[in-house]
Amino acid sequence: MIKRILTIIAATAAAISSVSCSEDAKPTVEFGKSLYTIYSHGEADVKIYLSEPAPATLSVPLILAGNAEEGTDYTISSKTVSIAAGETEGTVTVSDISLSEEKQISLSFTAPSGYIAGVRNVAVVAPDAQEALVYSFQYQKADVLEGYVARINITGAVSGRDVVTSEDIAIPISVSGEGSGDIVFMPESKTQPLVSPCAILPAGETSATIRFKATDGFSGSSAVLLSVDTDQAPRFIPGDNEGMILNIKGLQTPGKLIGTWAFKEIYDLEEMELWFLEMEDDPDLLPTHNDGFTLTFAKESDGSISVTPSGSGDFNNFFRKATVTLTSPVNMTAGGYLLGDYSTSESNMFMAEAGIPEQINTYYKLSSANRAFSSSSEAIGPATVVFALLEDGLHVEFRDYEQPPFGEMWWDGTKFDPDMFGFASLFVKK
Repeated sequence: MIKRILTIIAATAAAISSVSCSEDAKPTVEFGKSLYTIYSHGEADVKIYLSEPAPATLSVPLILAGNAEEGTDYTISSKTVSIAAGETEGTVTVSDISLSEEKQISLSFTAPSGYIAGVRNVAVVAPDAQEALVYSFQYQKADVLEGYVARINITGAVSGRDVVTSEDIAIPISVSGEGSGDIVFMPESKTQPLVSPCAILPAGETSATIRFKATDGFSGSSAVLLSVDTDQAPRFIPGDNEGMILNIKGLQTPGKLIGTWAFKEIYDLEEMELWFLEMEDDPDLLPTHNDGFTLTFAKESDGSISVTPSGSGDFNNFFRKATVTLTSPVNMTAGGYLLGDYSTSESNMFMAEAGIPEQINTYYKLSSANRAFSSSSEAIGPATVVFALLEDGLHVEFRDYEQPPFGEMWWDGTKFDPDMFGFASLFVKK
């Protein structure tokens, strides 16, 4: 097949008129590559480059050759490559319908007035029998505190969700933006070299992952854009989410919480109450009445960070003035996983219903809390909670306490249920 391709390139190149030496000073126009691979039912972006920026919008007419028939075996987005003023490149997209080894395309062009053809004056679009793969990042954006695992979902251009891959596939990832130096690619295994970032799609799976961490000691705000490098991996074509923004913030230390935060809402409260009603629990007993309740984080004289509850509300039955320190995650939601020593990726069912499918949580130890979560009895001791800074406020969840005077039918003493007893809430800064 390679011999056939080389023959096509050579034959087409010979058909292009040679230019005289007097034209050597003119700017050149040429293809980005001599060979573009197109996968079954996939696409190939064919690029034309200028040796210097176009002084005005420039059109480069293409010449289509080969034994593939346009409209039957393939489609092309345009037969003219347009290059905007001040730019040096333009692109057309070739889409496969039924290309094969016997049905290939060769492209050449007519050099515009004032330009000469460069070395790559012919490009061949050669088909590959492998199915094109459609990729889509699971989420459009996420915060990076300690680290993050980006997930990319894969479907087949023909087989859809039934796509089957027979071997591990490395998907090259492009990282761009102001925060590129604030993030480090982490291999998934010791056998994966720490080189350019790539997501690994295991054989037989339909989801690939790539892991990053914030650089040591980073604290601030910057962002990077993740995208699949389709120039290196033309088999992959974009789906719904062709890129993902990572907002790099660094470890969420207790000092970042300083200020007074007022209770606003419990996520998807109506749905939560219905779940308790189904188990014949009285939803009026739930600690969901918190209008006027606040949490104030402050720096003490010894440098520690404290939290002090005030105002009215059922959360007064749990919170006491306490020192706040980072701690290891406990009682994560189903499917949750660690992103570092103190942070996790989780999905509380009620927050997901409210439109926040992934939560980046940081865990804290309170030196003192009423573990009975009751207005009539006390069991003072340390407790673990989640405090997560979001764009619209502070997300608060409970993670461990003793059996409370509510939700008796849902309570399972063998394992704390973070969905039903976390009472995921939003606080806003005063």
